[in-house]
Amino acid sequence: MTRKFGLFGKFLFNIKDNFLLSSLLLAALIFFKPVNISAQNTFTKVGQWGWGPTYNLAANGNYAYIGNGYLLQVLDVSDPANPKIAGELLTSSLVFTVTLSGNYIYTTSPFRIIDVSNPANPILVSTYNLPSGFPPSSAVTVEGNYAYVGDYAGNIYIIDVSNPSNPQTLGQMRFPSDGVISIAVKDTVLYANFIDSPGIDAFDISNPSSPSSIGLFGNNIGGLLTTSGKYLCNGAGIYLVMYDISNPANPNYITELAIDRLGGYVNHISIADTIAYVTLASDRFAAVDIANENNIHIISYLNNPFDAPGLETAGEAVNFPYAYIATDDGMWTVNAANPELMSSVSFFPTGGYVNKMTVDSSYHAYLAELSAGLRILDFSDPAAPKLVGYYLTNEQVIDVAVSGCFQSAISKIYIKVII
Repeated sequence: MTRKFGLFGKFLFNIKDNFLLSSLLLAALIFFKPVNISAQNTFTKVGQWGWGPTYNLAANGNYAYIGNGYLLQVLDVSDPANPKIAGELLTSSLVFTVTLSGNYIYTTSPFRIIDVSNPANPILVSTYNLPSGFPPSSAVTVEGNYAYVGDYAGNIYIIDVSNPSNPQTLGQMRFPSDGVISIAVKDTVLYANFIDSPGIDAFDISNPSSPSSIGLFGNNIGGLLTTSGKYLCNGAGIYLVMYDISNPANPNYITELAIDRLGGYVNHISIADTIAYVTLASDRFAAVDIANENNIHIISYLNNPFDAPGLETAGEAVNFPYAYIATDDGMWTVNAANPELMSSVSFFPTGGYVNKMTVDSSYHAYLAELSAGLRILDFSDPAAPKLVGYYLTNEQVIDVAVSGCFQSAISKIYIKVII
Protein backbone atom coordinates (compact mmCIF):
# COMPACT_ATOMS: atom_id res chain seq x y z
CA MET A 1 0.00 0.00 0.00
CA THR A 2 1.46 3.36 -1.03
CA ARG A 3 1.43 6.24 1.43
CA LYS A 4 1.08 9.73 -0.02
CA PHE A 5 1.97 12.70 2.13
CA GLY A 6 1.09 16.40 2.21
CA LEU A 7 1.35 19.13 4.82
CA PHE A 8 -1.35 21.50 6.04
CA GLY A 9 -2.29 22.28 9.69
CA LYS A 10 -1.60 20.45 12.92
CA PHE A 11 -4.03 17.63 12.28
CA LEU A 12 -3.68 14.17 10.77
CA PHE A 13 -6.32 13.17 8.25
CA ASN A 14 -6.99 9.93 6.36
CA ILE A 15 -7.84 10.11 2.66
CA LYS A 16 -9.00 6.54 2.13
CA ASP A 17 -5.70 4.62 2.48
CA ASN A 18 -3.46 7.69 2.59
CA PHE A 19 -2.54 10.27 5.21
CA LEU A 20 -2.47 14.04 5.01
CA LEU A 21 -0.56 16.00 7.66
CA SER A 22 -1.41 19.62 8.30
CA SER A 23 0.19 22.59 10.08
CA LEU A 24 -1.87 25.48 11.41
CA LEU A 25 0.42 28.12 9.99
CA LEU A 26 1.06 26.66 6.53
CA ALA A 27 -0.95 28.27 3.76
CA ALA A 28 -0.82 25.59 1.05
CA LEU A 29 -0.64 21.85 0.56
CA ILE A 30 2.82 20.44 -0.15
CA PHE A 31 2.67 16.92 -1.57
CA PHE A 32 5.38 14.35 -2.07
CA LYS A 33 3.00 12.54 -4.39
CA PRO A 34 -0.26 13.78 -5.95
CA VAL A 35 -3.32 13.29 -3.76
CA ASN A 36 -6.84 13.58 -5.13
CA ILE A 37 -8.77 15.77 -2.72
CA SER A 38 -11.72 16.57 -4.97
CA ALA A 39 -14.06 14.40 -2.91
CA GLN A 40 -14.15 16.34 0.36
CA ASN A 41 -16.23 13.71 2.13
CA THR A 42 -13.26 11.32 2.02
CA PHE A 43 -11.49 13.35 4.78
CA THR A 44 -11.66 11.62 8.14
CA LYS A 45 -9.73 12.88 11.13
CA VAL A 46 -7.74 10.03 12.66
CA GLY A 47 -5.34 11.77 15.02
CA GLN A 48 -3.85 15.01 16.22
CA TRP A 49 -0.55 16.31 17.56
CA GLY A 50 -1.77 18.64 20.28
CA TRP A 51 1.37 20.53 21.28
CA GLY A 52 1.47 24.27 20.63
CA PRO A 53 1.95 27.70 22.23
CA THR A 54 1.72 28.17 25.99
CA TYR A 55 -0.47 31.09 27.12
CA ASN A 56 -1.06 30.43 30.79
CA LEU A 57 -0.44 28.13 33.73
CA ALA A 58 -1.16 27.45 37.39
CA ALA A 59 0.85 25.71 40.12
CA ASN A 60 0.32 24.13 43.51
CA GLY A 61 2.53 21.82 45.55
CA ASN A 62 4.51 19.48 43.34
CA TYR A 63 2.49 20.14 40.19
CA ALA A 64 2.24 22.81 37.53
CA TYR A 65 -0.68 22.89 35.09
CA ILE A 66 0.03 24.38 31.68
CA GLY A 67 -1.75 24.95 28.43
CA ASN A 68 0.34 23.38 25.67
CA GLY A 69 -1.52 24.08 22.45
CA TYR A 70 -4.63 21.89 22.55
CA LEU A 71 -3.37 20.06 25.63
CA LEU A 72 -3.77 20.64 29.31
CA GLN A 73 -0.59 19.16 30.72
CA VAL A 74 0.16 18.33 34.35
CA LEU A 75 3.87 18.64 35.10
CA ASP A 76 5.61 17.08 38.08
CA VAL A 77 7.84 19.87 39.42
CA SER A 78 8.99 18.13 42.59
CA ASP A 79 12.43 18.52 41.01
CA PRO A 80 12.15 22.08 39.62
CA ALA A 81 15.30 21.62 37.57
CA ASN A 82 13.71 18.71 35.69
CA PRO A 83 9.94 19.11 35.13
CA LYS A 84 8.29 15.96 33.80
CA ILE A 85 4.90 15.28 32.27
CA ALA A 86 2.71 13.50 34.82
CA GLY A 87 -0.49 13.51 32.78
CA GLU A 88 -2.27 15.33 29.98
CA LEU A 89 -5.66 15.84 28.38
CA LEU A 90 -6.21 16.62 24.70
CA THR A 91 -8.98 19.22 24.32
CA SER A 92 -10.88 20.46 21.29
CA SER A 93 -9.19 23.87 21.04
CA LEU A 94 -6.24 25.97 22.19
CA VAL A 95 -5.99 26.25 25.98
CA PHE A 96 -5.84 30.00 26.67
CA THR A 97 -6.63 30.18 30.38
CA VAL A 98 -5.59 27.88 33.22
CA THR A 99 -7.21 28.60 36.60
CA LEU A 100 -6.77 26.17 39.50
CA SER A 101 -9.28 25.87 42.33
CA GLY A 102 -9.26 22.81 44.57
CA ASN A 103 -9.12 19.67 42.45
CA TYR A 104 -10.31 21.39 39.29
CA ILE A 105 -8.77 23.34 36.44
CA TYR A 106 -10.93 25.88 34.61
CA THR A 107 -9.85 26.66 31.05
CA THR A 108 -10.96 28.61 28.01
CA SER A 109 -11.89 28.60 25.22
CA PRO A 110 -14.62 27.27 25.52
CA PHE A 111 -15.16 27.25 29.28
CA ARG A 112 -14.15 23.80 30.49
CA ILE A 113 -13.91 22.16 33.92
CA ILE A 114 -11.23 19.47 34.28
CA ASP A 115 -10.75 17.16 37.26
CA VAL A 116 -7.04 16.97 38.17
CA SER A 117 -7.42 15.10 41.47
CA ASN A 118 -5.40 12.35 39.81
CA PRO A 119 -2.52 14.22 38.16
CA ALA A 120 -1.73 11.23 35.95
CA ASN A 121 -5.23 11.21 34.50
CA PRO A 122 -6.91 14.62 34.05
CA ILE A 123 -10.57 14.15 33.15
CA LEU A 124 -12.86 16.57 31.32
CA VAL A 125 -15.90 16.96 33.56
CA SER A 126 -17.93 19.49 31.59
CA THR A 127 -17.89 22.02 28.77
CA TYR A 128 -20.12 25.06 29.11
CA ASN A 129 -21.24 27.50 26.43
CA LEU A 130 -21.89 31.02 27.70
CA PRO A 131 -25.46 32.31 27.31
CA SER A 132 -24.32 35.13 25.00
CA GLY A 133 -23.04 32.67 22.44
CA PHE A 134 -19.73 34.54 22.40
CA PRO A 135 -16.56 32.67 23.35
CA PRO A 136 -15.10 33.32 26.80
CA SER A 137 -12.12 35.64 27.00
CA SER A 138 -9.03 34.94 29.07
CA ALA A 139 -10.71 36.68 32.03
CA VAL A 140 -11.59 33.84 34.41
CA THR A 141 -11.56 33.91 38.21
CA VAL A 142 -12.83 31.19 40.55
CA GLU A 143 -13.73 31.84 44.19
CA GLY A 144 -15.41 29.09 46.21
CA ASN A 145 -18.42 27.74 44.36
CA TYR A 146 -18.47 30.50 41.77
CA ALA A 147 -16.61 31.09 38.53
CA TYR A 148 -16.55 34.59 37.08
CA VAL A 149 -16.11 34.39 33.33
CA GLY A 150 -15.86 37.22 30.81
CA ASP A 151 -16.57 37.03 27.09
CA TYR A 152 -15.73 38.98 23.95
CA ALA A 153 -18.94 40.99 24.06
CA GLY A 154 -18.37 42.71 27.41
CA ASN A 155 -20.38 40.26 29.53
CA ILE A 156 -19.26 38.78 32.84
CA TYR A 157 -21.16 35.72 34.02
CA ILE A 158 -21.37 34.37 37.55
CA ILE A 159 -21.45 30.60 37.17
CA ASP A 160 -22.30 28.18 39.95
CA VAL A 161 -19.68 25.40 39.75
CA SER A 162 -20.61 23.64 42.99
CA ASN A 163 -21.63 20.74 40.75
CA PRO A 164 -18.71 20.69 38.25
CA SER A 165 -20.54 18.34 35.90
CA ASN A 166 -23.46 20.78 35.59
CA PRO A 167 -22.37 24.45 35.82
CA GLN A 168 -25.22 26.98 35.89
CA THR A 169 -25.27 30.72 35.20
CA LEU A 170 -26.67 32.70 38.11
CA GLY A 171 -26.03 36.34 37.24
CA GLN A 172 -24.61 38.65 34.61
CA MET A 173 -22.79 41.99 34.42
CA ARG A 174 -22.24 43.92 31.22
CA PHE A 175 -20.23 46.80 29.81
CA PRO A 176 -20.73 47.54 26.09
CA SER A 177 -17.28 46.71 24.73
CA ASP A 178 -15.35 44.23 22.63
CA GLY A 179 -14.44 42.12 25.59
CA VAL A 180 -13.40 41.60 29.20
CA ILE A 181 -9.66 41.91 29.83
CA SER A 182 -9.35 40.92 33.47
CA ILE A 183 -11.39 40.07 36.57
CA ALA A 184 -10.44 40.14 40.26
CA VAL A 185 -12.66 39.41 43.27
CA LYS A 186 -12.32 40.70 46.83
CA ASP A 187 -14.97 39.63 49.35
CA THR A 188 -18.30 40.62 47.76
CA VAL A 189 -16.89 43.01 45.17
CA LEU A 190 -15.80 42.16 41.66
CA TYR A 191 -13.36 44.40 39.79
CA ALA A 192 -13.11 44.26 36.01
CA ASN A 193 -11.21 45.83 33.16
CA PHE A 194 -13.13 46.04 29.91
CA ILE A 195 -11.83 46.98 26.49
CA ASP A 196 -12.59 50.71 25.90
CA SER A 197 -13.61 51.36 29.52
CA PRO A 198 -11.96 54.54 30.90
CA GLY A 199 -11.19 52.89 34.25
CA ILE A 200 -11.83 49.91 36.52
CA ASP A 201 -15.45 48.85 37.01
CA ALA A 202 -16.62 47.61 40.41
CA PHE A 203 -19.69 45.41 40.99
CA ASP A 204 -21.48 44.25 44.12
CA ILE A 205 -21.76 40.44 43.90
CA SER A 206 -23.10 39.79 47.39
CA ASN A 207 -26.20 38.39 45.65
CA PRO A 208 -24.75 36.26 42.82
CA SER A 209 -28.12 36.12 41.08
CA SER A 210 -28.41 39.89 40.95
CA PRO A 211 -25.04 41.67 40.75
CA SER A 212 -25.13 45.46 40.61
CA SER A 213 -22.74 48.20 39.54
CA ILE A 214 -20.92 50.14 42.26
CA GLY A 215 -19.12 52.52 39.96
CA LEU A 216 -15.99 53.33 38.02
CA PHE A 217 -12.64 54.38 39.47
CA GLY A 218 -9.08 54.97 38.32
CA ASN A 219 -7.98 56.33 34.99
CA ASN A 220 -5.77 53.53 33.72
CA ILE A 221 -7.26 51.77 30.73
CA GLY A 222 -7.06 47.99 30.54
CA GLY A 223 -4.51 45.61 31.97
CA LEU A 224 -4.46 42.71 34.38
CA LEU A 225 -5.98 42.96 37.87
CA THR A 226 -4.98 41.04 40.98
CA THR A 227 -5.80 41.40 44.67
CA SER A 228 -3.79 40.58 47.79
CA GLY A 229 -4.82 41.63 51.27
CA LYS A 230 -5.83 45.27 51.11
CA TYR A 231 -4.25 45.83 47.70
CA LEU A 232 -5.61 45.84 44.18
CA CYS A 233 -2.87 45.97 41.55
CA ASN A 234 -3.44 46.92 37.93
CA GLY A 235 -0.87 46.25 35.24
CA ALA A 236 -1.77 49.15 32.98
CA GLY A 237 0.58 49.22 30.03
CA ILE A 238 4.03 50.14 31.33
CA TYR A 239 2.68 50.98 34.81
CA LEU A 240 2.08 48.94 37.94
CA VAL A 241 -0.74 50.83 39.67
CA MET A 242 -1.81 50.16 43.27
CA TYR A 243 -5.10 50.84 45.04
CA ASP A 244 -6.12 50.42 48.67
CA ILE A 245 -9.29 48.31 48.82
CA SER A 246 -9.62 48.14 52.62
CA ASN A 247 -13.07 49.42 51.80
CA PRO A 248 -13.71 47.28 48.71
CA ALA A 249 -16.57 49.48 47.54
CA ASN A 250 -14.43 52.62 47.67
CA PRO A 251 -10.90 51.94 46.36
CA ASN A 252 -8.28 54.64 46.92
CA TYR A 253 -5.37 55.26 44.57
CA ILE A 254 -2.03 54.78 46.34
CA THR A 255 0.80 54.97 43.84
CA GLU A 256 2.16 53.71 40.56
CA LEU A 257 5.50 52.55 39.22
CA ALA A 258 6.70 52.99 35.64
CA ILE A 259 8.57 49.91 34.46
CA ASP A 260 9.32 51.15 30.97
CA ARG A 261 13.06 50.92 31.65
CA LEU A 262 12.65 47.13 31.58
CA GLY A 263 10.94 47.30 28.21
CA GLY A 264 7.50 46.02 27.29
CA TYR A 265 4.25 46.17 29.22
CA VAL A 266 2.89 44.27 32.22
CA ASN A 267 1.47 40.89 31.26
CA HIS A 268 0.80 39.37 34.67
CA ILE A 269 1.14 40.10 38.39
CA SER A 270 1.34 37.78 41.40
CA ILE A 271 1.73 39.02 44.97
CA ALA A 272 3.47 37.13 47.79
CA ASP A 273 3.68 39.02 51.08
CA THR A 274 5.27 42.39 50.25
CA ILE A 275 6.65 41.39 46.84
CA ALA A 276 4.85 41.78 43.53
CA TYR A 277 6.18 39.46 40.85
CA VAL A 278 5.63 40.83 37.38
CA THR A 279 5.99 39.21 33.96
CA LEU A 280 6.75 41.63 31.16
CA ALA A 281 6.16 41.50 27.43
CA SER A 282 9.89 42.10 27.01
CA ASP A 283 10.42 38.46 28.09
CA ARG A 284 11.51 39.51 31.56
CA PHE A 285 10.44 38.64 35.08
CA ALA A 286 10.74 41.25 37.82
CA ALA A 287 10.36 41.45 41.62
CA VAL A 288 8.87 44.70 42.95
CA ASP A 289 9.00 45.70 46.63
CA ILE A 290 5.57 47.03 47.67
CA ALA A 291 6.17 47.03 51.45
CA ASN A 292 6.34 50.84 51.57
CA GLU A 293 3.42 52.34 49.72
CA ASN A 294 5.38 55.56 49.29
CA ASN A 295 8.41 53.87 47.78
CA ILE A 296 7.53 50.87 45.64
CA HIS A 297 10.54 49.94 43.55
CA ILE A 298 12.05 47.22 41.37
CA ILE A 299 14.31 44.93 43.40
CA SER A 300 15.64 42.79 40.57
CA TYR A 301 14.71 41.26 37.25
CA LEU A 302 15.71 38.36 35.02
CA ASN A 303 15.90 37.92 31.28
CA ASN A 304 14.68 34.53 30.14
CA PRO A 305 17.93 32.80 29.11
CA PHE A 306 16.12 29.93 27.41
CA ASP A 307 14.15 31.90 24.84
CA ALA A 308 15.15 32.86 21.35
CA PRO A 309 14.60 36.54 20.47
CA GLY A 310 11.14 37.88 19.79
CA LEU A 311 9.05 36.00 22.35
CA GLU A 312 6.92 37.33 25.15
CA THR A 313 6.21 36.06 28.63
CA ALA A 314 2.54 35.59 29.42
CA GLY A 315 1.07 34.34 32.71
CA GLU A 316 2.87 33.25 35.84
CA ALA A 317 2.20 31.26 38.98
CA VAL A 318 4.19 31.84 42.17
CA ASN A 319 4.41 28.66 44.24
CA PHE A 320 7.00 29.90 46.71
CA PRO A 321 9.94 29.66 46.55
CA TYR A 322 9.53 29.03 42.82
CA ALA A 323 7.83 31.04 40.12
CA TYR A 324 6.58 29.36 36.95
CA ILE A 325 6.26 31.62 33.93
CA ALA A 326 4.40 30.85 30.71
CA THR A 327 6.21 31.91 27.56
CA ASP A 328 5.02 31.41 24.01
CA ASP A 329 7.04 28.23 23.78
CA GLY A 330 7.23 26.72 27.25
CA MET A 331 7.42 27.04 31.03
CA TRP A 332 10.31 28.95 32.59
CA THR A 333 11.06 28.12 36.25
CA VAL A 334 12.67 30.75 38.48
CA ASN A 335 13.97 30.42 42.04
CA ALA A 336 12.48 33.47 43.78
CA ALA A 337 13.42 32.56 47.36
CA ASN A 338 15.61 35.67 47.50
CA PRO A 339 13.92 38.42 45.43
CA GLU A 340 17.23 40.25 45.23
CA LEU A 341 19.02 37.25 43.70
CA MET A 342 16.47 35.42 41.60
CA SER A 343 17.88 32.74 39.32
CA SER A 344 16.69 30.66 36.39
CA VAL A 345 16.24 26.99 37.21
CA SER A 346 14.87 25.24 34.12
CA PHE A 347 12.83 25.49 30.97
CA PHE A 348 10.18 23.01 29.85
CA PRO A 349 9.66 23.39 26.09
CA THR A 350 6.15 23.07 24.74
CA GLY A 351 5.07 23.30 21.10
CA GLY A 352 5.66 26.47 19.17
CA TYR A 353 4.19 28.02 16.06
CA VAL A 354 4.86 25.71 13.13
CA ASN A 355 6.52 27.71 10.37
CA LYS A 356 7.56 24.86 8.04
CA MET A 357 7.36 21.08 8.00
CA THR A 358 8.80 18.26 5.95
CA VAL A 359 8.36 14.50 6.17
CA ASP A 360 10.37 11.44 5.24
CA SER A 361 9.41 7.98 4.03
CA SER A 362 9.69 6.47 7.50
CA TYR A 363 6.73 8.40 8.90
CA HIS A 364 8.67 11.19 10.57
CA ALA A 365 7.68 14.85 10.44
CA TYR A 366 10.27 17.58 11.00
CA LEU A 367 8.79 20.81 12.33
CA ALA A 368 10.49 24.21 12.23
CA GLU A 369 8.77 25.85 15.21
CA LEU A 370 10.43 29.27 15.29
CA SER A 371 11.60 29.96 18.86
CA ALA A 372 10.54 26.46 19.97
CA GLY A 373 13.32 25.00 17.83
CA LEU A 374 13.25 21.81 15.79
CA ARG A 375 10.82 19.04 16.69
CA ILE A 376 10.63 15.52 15.22
CA LEU A 377 7.39 13.51 15.33
CA ASP A 378 6.78 9.85 14.62
CA PHE A 379 3.34 9.41 13.01
CA SER A 380 3.65 5.76 12.00
CA ASP A 381 0.52 5.39 14.12
CA PRO A 382 -1.47 8.39 12.85
CA ALA A 383 -3.95 8.10 15.70
CA ALA A 384 -1.17 8.59 18.26
CA PRO A 385 1.70 10.71 16.91
CA LYS A 386 4.56 11.05 19.38
CA LEU A 387 7.59 13.24 19.94
CA VAL A 388 10.85 11.41 19.24
CA GLY A 389 13.36 14.25 18.95
CA TYR A 390 13.86 17.87 19.92
CA TYR A 391 16.57 20.47 19.38
CA LEU A 392 16.44 23.96 20.90
CA THR A 393 18.58 26.65 19.32
CA ASN A 394 19.29 30.21 20.43
CA GLU A 395 17.63 31.52 17.30
CA GLN A 396 14.28 31.12 15.59
CA VAL A 397 14.07 28.07 13.33
CA ILE A 398 12.17 29.12 10.21
CA ASP A 399 12.80 26.25 7.78
CA VAL A 400 13.83 22.60 7.77
CA ALA A 401 15.02 20.06 5.18
CA VAL A 402 16.41 16.54 5.33
CA SER A 403 18.85 14.65 3.11
CA GLY A 404 20.39 11.21 2.90
CA CYS A 405 17.04 9.57 3.53
CA PHE A 406 17.23 5.78 3.17
CA GLN A 407 14.55 3.68 4.85
CA SER A 408 14.63 4.85 8.48
CA ALA A 409 17.99 6.64 8.38
CA ILE A 410 18.47 10.40 8.02
CA SER A 411 22.08 11.42 7.63
CA LYS A 412 21.57 15.18 7.81
CA ILE A 413 18.96 17.68 8.91
CA TYR A 414 19.28 21.25 7.70
CA ILE A 415 17.60 24.11 9.53
CA LYS A 416 17.41 27.80 8.69
CA VAL A 417 17.47 30.27 11.56
CA ILE A 418 17.03 33.99 12.07
CA ILE A 419 20.03 35.53 13.82
